[in-house]
Amino acid sequence: MKHFNFDKAYSLYANGSIGRRELEEAVFRHILANARKFYPKNSGEDERADFVSWLYPKIRRAIDIYRNVGSSFEAYIHSVVRLSVKEYRWRRTEMDILKYATWVIKAYQQYLRQAEPEYSRLENAAPARKVKNPRQLLILALKCYCYVSEGFLEKIAARLGVPAEVLREMFGRLREARRKRDERMRRLRESVQGQNCRCLVYKKRISLLKYDTNTRMRMEVRLEKALGRRDAMQARLEGISPFASNGQVVCVLGLSKGSADASLFQLKAKWKMLQGGSLLN
Repeated sequence: MKHFNFDKAYSLYANGSIGRRELEEAVFRHILANARKFYPKNSGEDERADFVSWLYPKIRRAIDIYRNVGSSFEAYIHSVVRLSVKEYRWRRTEMDILKYATWVIKAYQQYLRQAEPEYSRLENAAPARKVKNPRQLLILALKCYCYVSEGFLEKIAARLGVPAEVLREMFGRLREARRKRDERMRRLRESVQGQNCRCLVYKKRISLLKYDTNTRMRMEVRLEKALGRRDAMQARLEGISPFASNGQVVCVLGLSKGSADASLFQLKAKWKMLQGGSLLN
């Protein structure tokens, strides 16, 4: 490898023998030709090429900042490259960690959003029969409005013997009454997901750090605090009931609160009798 004299090149630039562009090209051409020397040996060709492309603007700024006082131009450029290698590898590691956390969260969300299985419908299926106590079914459906899909709503309407539009209007009025609380739950869910992502990033960073180092200990403290905040937000989220209150249900139906309480009590008693009480204890 032919040695490149950085100091001589800068002296020619300083006395006007060569221009700024010639100095930049000479310095950058030497770095590009000896990328293996400046960048770690265990890196690939693509990674070194990306680093050299990312380094070019820094070399241009370094030439502007350099003053011929103290260290030589060669030592100065080598220091710039060495510090730039550390910064680039840190940025690349941070990007890999963020990608890892993003894909973990995305995979979890895709798992939660999996479509429900579709069951084949019989062409000659018997029409839905009306229930014996339609009031109980209606109150229960409104109580659990957040778990009722559009298809399930139509099935409930068929069982009740009422048009689906009428039942859909009731659900719409109930959702409007619960809008603020539902919005609060949505924001809390997003905060919990963001905190989960932050915890994943901290855990990944800790796994890449050496044991018994100050940086690792500080990161472990951050992780502990982040886990505490996540658990606190999760507890607040679980404290908000996703079900409509009995008062909200009776406001939609125009009934007394005692009627809703009695209907739900009877349904709960029937459920306990069918399940032996094991699921509600």
